[in-house]
Amino acid sequence: MSIPDSQNVTLSQDQAEAAVEKVLSLCQADQAEVTCHGFSRGSTRYANNVIIQNLARTEATVSLKAAFGQRAGRASTSDFSPAALERLVRRAEEIARLSEPDPELMPALPTQQYLDAPTHFASTAAATPAQRADAVKEAADHCEAKGLRAAGSYTTENSLVAMGSSAGLRACHRETSARFLCTALSSNGSGWAESNARDLALLDYRGAAARAAEKALAAENPGSVKPRPYTVVMEPAAIAELIEWSGYTMDAKEADEGTSAWSDLQGQQIGTPLVTLRSDPSDPRCPVSPFFGDGMAAPKVDWITQGKLNTLAYSRYWAEQKGRPFTGRPTNLIMEGGDTSLGDLISQVEDGLLITRFWYIRFVEPKKLLLTGMTRDGLFRIEGGKVTGAVTNLRFNESPLRMLQRIRAVGQSTVTGEGMNVLAPAVLVDDFNFSSGTSF
Repeated sequence: MSIPDSQNVTLSQDQAEAAVEKVLSLCQADQAEVTCHGFSRGSTRYANNVIIQNLARTEATVSLKAAFGQRAGRASTSDFSPAALERLVRRAEEIARLSEPDPELMPALPTQQYLDAPTHFASTAAATPAQRADAVKEAADHCEAKGLRAAGSYTTENSLVAMGSSAGLRACHRETSARFLCTALSSNGSGWAESNARDLALLDYRGAAARAAEKALAAENPGSVKPRPYTVVMEPAAIAELIEWSGYTMDAKEADEGTSAWSDLQGQQIGTPLVTLRSDPSDPRCPVSPFFGDGMAAPKVDWITQGKLNTLAYSRYWAEQKGRPFTGRPTNLIMEGGDTSLGDLISQVEDGLLITRFWYIRFVEPKKLLLTGMTRDGLFRIEGGKVTGAVTNLRFNESPLRMLQRIRAVGQSTVTGEGMNVLAPAVLVDDFNFSSGTSF
């Protein structure tokens, strides 16, 4: 397969919308929802200061959800020919007729009003493998000049989604994204940094490489510390990983049924007054799609305000059952920060640790939102308000809900996170529990 010179989605908006209309016209079910999705992704991966792989993937699919009463069926295809679209419709209808009734199935949506989310930039859509290669070489050369080995990836993506329903919904949205990751390694230390942007012109791969190299050099010859509760300063990537777990688990139905750590917490003070968490698809710092997978408009939601839990995540079905406003699951997560620098946060710690990020986070007790995981790519001792050296990694056993009650200070926010778009600050947290050490 030849590598394209740029990442223009092969499926145009006109083609996507035409496919949606064609499928709707063929469907004989009581209701129908059609989604047409096209994307192009380029990824340049590197290790030991050289590019090891360049990937290009372009794909287009059309899917149909057909329903007869409360029985629904789904089917999808990547073949846009008239005969294939006909087969798609008949297959979805057949599956629907054979399916068990779904008591939570909601009607197809009519026309929606969407927020303006600035997610598409021509600079990113036109990104080329050569551009990525040049950036990777510059980053690798920077690390090599300092006696380090660099590894990571540079990924750019351009996507389009068009939707329609038998009830009159029509929607279309385009997105671009760029992400540069760099891990710098010495003989016995590592450092990591990232840069994320919708607009390629704002991607700071040079800064990411410089930060990763600086951390790797500082992380050499780590000492050891005893696992115990510590006052910690978490950089944005670390706190974002814990915030994302909170966002994934705050389902209102599960909470109301008593199977969640969030049960009986709505309206309660669950964090310090420094904790404000919200979603806003139109926030220009981390914009996301203004609608969900069914076409429902994604609203602005204030999840937590000054430590008080305002609402959990209500699906269309559960919002209707409980007479609550629809929220959907978090689209992006924005934790408000302040003007305090990372250095100023560190200066407030007499005895503690500086955490770059976590990895291998897993549940210990889902109903308590108790998690475990390990630090990675830069764990440093703080003594007397100063970083005094690197230490070997530690495993934590901690709940994000407990952590929110111990946030003492917040710093400057930055876009971070993989999967869910997160805008998070560095934070100072007291009494963060580490359960064991590691050998690296």
